Amino acid sequence: MIGALRPDKLYLIVVPLLSEVRRVLAGTLHLNIAEPSSSLTEAGTKKAALIELINRGQSIVTTHQLYSDIGQLAAQGLLKNYNVIIDEVPGVVSVVKTLSKGSLDEFYVASGYLNVSDGGVCTATEKWDNLVDVVSDTLDQQIKQYAQAHNLYVCKHGTFLTAASRDLFSCCASVRVLTYQSKGSYFLRYLEKMKLPYQLETDERLDAAFKARALQLISFANTKSLEKISFGYARQTSYSEHSKEVRIVRSGLKNWRERHLKGVPLEDIMVTCAESNWRDPKAFKNGKLKLTGFAKTTGLGKVHWLANQTRGTNDYSHCSHLIYLYDKHPMPPITQWLECPTKEFSDAYGLTELIQWIWRSRIRNGEPVTLYLPSPRMKRLLQDWLNS
Repeated sequence: MIGALRPDKLYLIVVPLLSEVRRVLAGTLHLNIAEPSSSLTEAGTKKAALIELINRGQSIVTTHQLYSDIGQLAAQGLLKNYNVIIDEVPGVVSVVKTLSKGSLDEFYVASGYLNVSDGGVCTATEKWDNLVDVVSDTLDQQIKQYAQAHNLYVCKHGTFLTAASRDLFSCCASVRVLTYQSKGSYFLRYLEKMKLPYQLETDERLDAAFKARALQLISFANTKSLEKISFGYARQTSYSEHSKEVRIVRSGLKNWRERHLKGVPLEDIMVTCAESNWRDPKAFKNGKLKLTGFAKTTGLGKVHWLANQTRGTNDYSHCSHLIYLYDKHPMPPITQWLECPTKEFSDAYGLTELIQWIWRSRIRNGEPVTLYLPSPRMKRLLQDWLNS
């Protein structure tokens, strides 16, 4: 991407992490690309700094954190001269809140606070504006804010979704998204639902060479002791601390640590599962490590826990041993809204998530890795892909 940038064009480059912003800035010193900084404006916000750089006609690099703001600016016509480049597929749809169908109908629709079109688009009514203080303890203000931004949708069963602004992909000079296995992402389905034309560019010869190399570099560890445990998100988050499933996983992980991983530095191991099954998120944000669920008594508490959807970072490119405790499926409300609730898409989604996670490790540097993958489904998907 960096090598293809031209000095006669304006760019807005969006990357997942701040470390990648630094990487782009270091590689484009001759192009005068800037990063939005809160110190640029009196308002002291990065959004204001982004607008200031656009008004100057300057190329920009920023993180996905400003993604929603970028959509709003595109809708205002401020990005019509910009070539937008997004590293890794953006999060174009997410769940806001789930209500029962009865609560949605009774408190929001029938009471006249929310209009829902045949296509599921939600609009806050004038009644809600007039009585906002009166109903603030009953109605969710976040739902109102998304509805006012014209990007709130509701599924048949009462789940509210927010989707990225369509304008981001139609009101710029061009948009280019850099990713791998895009057919397993929500992104292409979003483009199709929004009737946005796109061109998918791939290199089959390069892809074949990539998979052949991966087949040489990935070794599968013996995970038979955990293969009967369900690692789907809903199931694994339902296990109690003292459940049979948690005891089995702890025992298996402890055995791996004492035998197969003996001598491997904890610094070189990365793991994923539902975060609540590994550590207390609140304690971790405060600089403390409080182990929960699967991690206790295993000797693996200080390995790198990575969110399953970690993208675009080289911070773990030294890791040699990878523990993947997931059976990954897309969220049903989202697939229903995108009109792709099929097994084929579910498998493509699971495979894409797995590949992206594995490539946070040292395999990205051409070095071998050992993969602990107890989900029979996920192992089959990966092995079929490697051998295809």
